[in-house]
Amino acid sequence: MEPRRAQEALVTPKQASTIEQLRASRERSPFLVVTAVLLFLVAAVAWMGPTFDLGDFASSRRADNLVRFLTVDAVPPVVRDAPSGEKLGAAFSWAAERLRSRYLAAAAATLAVAVVAAILAALFGAALAPFTARSIVGEASLPRRIVSRLSRFVCVLLRAIPEYMLAFLLGALLPSAAWACVLALAIHNGGILGRLYGETLENSDQRAAHAWFHSGAPRSTATVGALFPAVLPRFLTYFFYRLETCVRESTVLGMLGFVSLGHWIVQARAAGHYDDMLLAFAMGAFIVLTADLASWFARRAVRDAS
Repeated sequence: MEPRRAQEALVTPKQASTIEQLRASRERSPFLVVTAVLLFLVAAVAWMGPTFDLGDFASSRRADNLVRFLTVDAVPPVVRDAPSGEKLGAAFSWAAERLRSRYLAAAAATLAVAVVAAILAALFGAALAPFTARSIVGEASLPRRIVSRLSRFVCVLLRAIPEYMLAFLLGALLPSAAWACVLALAIHNGGILGRLYGETLENSDQRAAHAWFHSGAPRSTATVGALFPAVLPRFLTYFFYRLETCVRESTVLGMLGFVSLGHWIVQARAAGHYDDMLLAFAMGAFIVLTADLASWFARRAVRDAS
């Protein structure tokens, strides 16, 4: 017998009647219905507005453009001009030459920006964490509660500013576009990690830290010495999660100017070399998937070890 049917068999008719009465008399909130209706109306207005033209999207001209893109623009000239039996070899030779001359170095630069940004974000988040946690080791005084609220507000503010806006702003202030992207990613993700790390500290078992604190250790020493080692596995899990994001975002932020995959995508798009652009896209997707897979294995190993 299935578990659900076994549970239903244990319920008497009187109990079933009581359950139905409670279900019928439960308080119903119109919030979900109203929200669903409003979302449907907003979507309908957006689709019927001037922004989206479904007729133009499905026109024969668009279909012709798609066919030309797939059969001409996206195919390298050396592949188009190669004999029928040699097209695959020509495609591999063309891709290998592009990878050696451009995209391998660009991928390495993309990964370097992501790794440095993730490490800086983790350090920044760990420094913010003791301040964003509302109660750590002992009673929280009024000044500490104010500092905690201000720190949490700073984390919210940093998370609310997109990396792209920060990168554009820092690009006007710093001589290096690469460092502008690194700092933009570090600031944005540092705000996220600061909040996550703070909540992890706040919800952790603080008995060891209390013992340190009541033995005469300063609050900072008790926090770093007792709490941080206990929550390190969770910290590492969050770090690898944000590393995935940094790898994806560094590919896009490379469009600001430093020689990464994003830079070559912009160059290829401006020159109309869609074959090069698609290869750069494929390389970017490959390193993102590789980073995601490595992050998944690392987070799993951390969870298993804890």
